[in-house]
Amino acid sequence: PTIGFVDWNPAPPDKSLGLWRPVKIRLTGEVSLKNPSVQAKLNTETLREASLTILAELQNHSDRPVSGILEAELEKIKISEEVKLEPKEIKKIVLSPENHQELVIKNPRIWWTHDLGKPELYLLIISFKTEVPTPPKGEKQKDKAQEAEKAGAQKTQDKVKEKDRDKIRMLPQFKALERVSDWQMVRFGIREIKDYLNEQGHRGYMLNGKKILIRGGGWTDDLFLNNKSKKLRAELLYAKHMNLNALRLEGFWGTSDEMYNLCDELGLLLMVGWSCHWEWENYLGQPTDPVYGGILSPEDIALIAESFRDQVRWLRNHPSIFVWALASDLVPKPELEKEYQKFLKEEDPTRPFLNSTGTKVSPVSGPSGVKMNGPYDWVPPNYWYEDKKNGGAFGFNTETGPGPQVPVLESLKRMIPEEALWPPNDFWNFHCSRGIFKTLDRYNEAMKERLGWPENVAEYCQKAQYLNYEGMRAMFEAFVSRRHLATGIIQWMYNSAWPKLWWQLYDYYLMPTGAFYGARKANQPLHLIYDYETREIIASNLAAVKTEKLKALVRVFNSDLKEKYRQEFPLELEPDGKQVLTRLPEIADLSEVYFLDLRILGLKGELKDQNFYCLSHEPDLLDFAQSTWFVTPVKRYANLKSLNLLPEAEVQYRWKVEGKGLVKNLTIDLENVSNQLAFNLEIRVLKKLREKSLLPIFLDDNYFSLLPGEKRTVKGYFYEDDLEGDELEIKLNGWKVKAKETNR
Repeated sequence: PTIGFVDWNPAPPDKSLGLWRPVKIRLTGEVSLKNPSVQAKLNTETLREASLTILAELQNHSDRPVSGILEAELEKIKISEEVKLEPKEIKKIVLSPENHQELVIKNPRIWWTHDLGKPELYLLIISFKTEVPTPPKGEKQKDKAQEAEKAGAQKTQDKVKEKDRDKIRMLPQFKALERVSDWQMVRFGIREIKDYLNEQGHRGYMLNGKKILIRGGGWTDDLFLNNKSKKLRAELLYAKHMNLNALRLEGFWGTSDEMYNLCDELGLLLMVGWSCHWEWENYLGQPTDPVYGGILSPEDIALIAESFRDQVRWLRNHPSIFVWALASDLVPKPELEKEYQKFLKEEDPTRPFLNSTGTKVSPVSGPSGVKMNGPYDWVPPNYWYEDKKNGGAFGFNTETGPGPQVPVLESLKRMIPEEALWPPNDFWNFHCSRGIFKTLDRYNEAMKERLGWPENVAEYCQKAQYLNYEGMRAMFEAFVSRRHLATGIIQWMYNSAWPKLWWQLYDYYLMPTGAFYGARKANQPLHLIYDYETREIIASNLAAVKTEKLKALVRVFNSDLKEKYRQEFPLELEPDGKQVLTRLPEIADLSEVYFLDLRILGLKGELKDQNFYCLSHEPDLLDFAQSTWFVTPVKRYANLKSLNLLPEAEVQYRWKVEGKGLVKNLTIDLENVSNQLAFNLEIRVLKKLREKSLLPIFLDDNYFSLLPGEKRTVKGYFYEDDLEGDELEIKLNGWKVKAKETNR
């Protein structure tokens, strides 16, 4: 049960049979070194001391006793122990701080997530050396095997990447009468992960002694399990760009350990564990238990326990992994969970485990402390604030989201034949998810009732990006503003295994959707947030440092852009701090649709954060009494249809590209030169001759609005080789916006 696509795309006909990770053969001497790991214990009070414990297994493959030296090199630290192995013996070795004071590290470089610090990494070289038998007296012939080993070591050392030289220092050295029987390199990070239960019994997580709000998405590998390195790196850089700090792997994804290595380097946390496809009969293909799933027999329990052990041994040195999920929707059978816990206690006590990612209670370890109560289909923005029983902003929601995220028109044209592009039909449904998520019915109803049904596919995609942005921003903002009552949120899903219309922050082709920029906006380190339930304006600082002295500006505009409310507030926030600035009062003579503009400014007036909401005098009304595991219905939709009556605005823009290396920096200056609102502006970065988007693209902002006369600068970057020798072109679209590029 390592992987499974469950219901988010078509199931592979062969059920993912076969070898889909590399098979390697290692050549060693008579003693092999296996399963090395480093366990770090950090003093979280001072962050100035860490204790390391090094574990490994030595196996004597010969028929004679073997004695040798186990050596461990960590930068300037070098320790060793004599080891004697009986014939065929397997021996577990522990190098501890109690026996080797050098393993107490002063002022360690600490691994942090990218939003809190630097993800520092160390490299350990561990080897086992045996003595070369002394040649008989008078023999002049050199030991050819010894010379070959020396040459092999030098050749290996020469292959080390230049960028790793400072970390590696040197490979195991060969002395005159020593033979290296086996050696391995282990990259690891010094960090401390703990879980806790808040006053309401919700489970949260701490990194290096600090409470963190888990903010991430659900990952999937490519449908054909052929993830390319370049695309993989781009996808993980997207997570960092969206200000996310975590990804959930429902399954032990990865055709190699490349993804885990990249997350270590980029400072992204990983939630790793079993998929729900072994818990339900329609996915597993055999009868299951409603409490414990499909792993029931002693034979299956033994097999899965061994599989779990192998996965953990493979991945446990990655500091990015913060929890092992022992089950997804259900809990393991008690006999199986006890096997899991026994192994983790012995071989990986450095991180917690979850008995389930659902709201379950295990007879072995008690309540999971997390929830998986939906929704999975479209809900309005206020849901995340108003819901108090299911998916709302409390506790740790391990998978949830506002349903479909239809991509932009360019991507839609790549996956659907031109003759089937409009109106939505079975070709569209083919690219939806499975089961009850096989259509866009609820999403389309929300679009029709809130925004008005579009006349063509281009208008549909424009309104879709508004729904995507609004819905995703609200979900993440609700959890950010209500931390640490809310302890975590995993958007279902993060990416796509194939071209689809559901559950994605960017599409299969790496094109960001409105949801991408809604997530980025909501997770800004310094941010102003509107609470749809209480009408409060909340200032949030997710960063690890105190803010400078700032000021917050809150304004409300009618649909004719007359200012109806204005208030300024001094602002200074502690690390991980938040503050309620005000509650919007009842404002007389508001139009049916009105706008809320929130800004954080420096003392000299420089813009630090901007957030713009389109609100209705009569908000969406949810029918909580009819809630199901996948959706809460809407009794009354907010009426935003007057957006279709906005007068045409005119926006002028110019742009430039700078940078001498592979990374090119893009600056786009925009100005609304009209007296109208330029609503929901979409910047497109294109390869001009090919007439297709330049991807991946990393813009600081998109799907934003400009007030009359407002100027805004949007920055971003891209990689030169992705331009493929083409010319760059910038286009600007908007909701009834006339865009004009001026001289650069």
